[in-house]
Amino acid sequence: MATANAESTSSTIKNLVASIISGKTTTYAKAHVIFNWVRDNVSYSFYYNTQKGGLGTYSSRSGNCCDMVHLVVAPARAAGIPARYQHRTCTFSSGTYEHVWAQLYVNGKWYYADAVSTRNTFGTINNWNLNTNTLHGTYTELPF
Repeated sequence: MATANAESTSSTIKNLVASIISGKTTTYAKAHVIFNWVRDNVSYSFYYNTQKGGLGTYSSRSGNCCDMVHLVVAPARAAGIPARYQHRTCTFSSGTYEHVWAQLYVNGKWYYADAVSTRNTFGTINNWNLNTNTLHGTYTELPF
């Protein structure tokens, strides 16, 4: 499912997906390498709301949490992996902020995919406190 900022039907996104999931045969392996590619190839930049979308984030190789999550969701969906957004207020070591990340549906389970920090791995969040957060919404398309 393509949306305005998660351009999963774009040839650029499809080509990216083809290159990074090459040789991967399981849905988990595909989701894992998509997450790792975004985490390892895109730099976090602080600003508010969506400004670039998935394609702009891919071309600039930088984005905030909104734009980085678009670049996790778009290739996941292009690979046939259901993906959605979560929005919460989270406590980081630097303070408490609103934050968004992806969840990818693999083998009957939603996995966290927060690519903004190299401390995070597919399915595991280490850069903010999972016990002190407030859920604002879970979305198929990010409303901001």
